[in-house]
Order: sequence, then structure tokens, then C-alpha cells
Amino acid sequence: MDSTESPLQSLPPAQNGRLIEFETAEVISQMIYPPRPVVVVSGHKPYPTMKVELVPLVYVRAPEYWGIEVVGEIRSRSRLLPAAPAEPIPYVVELDLAGVIGTVGIEVIGANRTERIPVATEDSTRVPSLPDPALNTDPQC
Repeated sequence: MDSTESPLQSLPPAQNGRLIEFETAEVISQMIYPPRPVVVVSGHKPYPTMKVELVPLVYVRAPEYWGIEVVGEIRSRSRLLPAAPAEPIPYVVELDLAGVIGTVGIEVIGANRTERIPVATEDSTRVPSLPDPALNTDPQC
């Protein structure tokens, strides 16, 4: 990054805003039926006024892992960026995964990395990437 470039401008572009870094991503399911999985992502944002969102990508057909971008956006009436704080500000965001789960799971996409997470579907009691014990043909089991 050169000295004239702001921290926001150095982040990779997303479909909306800029991709920002994340530290953790996990899928949790509330204890209800049918299960409603939610992805929870946390990290640190570079500006206190930055709005962080999880934005699902758009596909014609469900991929194995549905991409979900971690996007930061500063909405300001002026074109000036706020001064970056001395310490990054923590954030936690979540997204209901109804309609945005691939055939195997989701892929959280940030500026620093991506993370693939298998997700069990409503009509299944197992994670799709794990072997189905009912299909075991080994007679010794």
C-alpha cells in the first residue's frame, strides 16, 4: 500500500462495498424444528462507522459451496473517509442461511481468506460431506 492510499482503498472490491477481513466463521442451528442454520462471522473493522454485512453471491444453480462475502461499507455524504482508529473495532454479524446453502455448504469470503463450512440440510440428519453409515457395505460392521 502506498502512503496516499487509505486502508479502505487497499481492500479488495466486492459486489457491494469492499471485502474486509474476518477471524472466525461458524454455522449454528437454533434448537427448533425444522433447523434454521445461521452463519456467524466475527473480526475487526478498520473504521468505527463502517457497516459490516454478509452478502450472499447470486447463482443460477446451487454450487457445492454457496459464496457469502464479508463486506464493509462506509456510507458518508462527503467523499472524505474517517480517520482510522488506533485499534480496529470488533464486529459480529450473522445471516440466516435459508435459501443460500450450496449442495454441501457455504464458503465465507473475506479479504484475508475464505473458509468452507459443510452445512446439514433440513431434509438430512447428516452433513453431506461425511459418509452415510446406512451405505456401509462392510459385513464386519
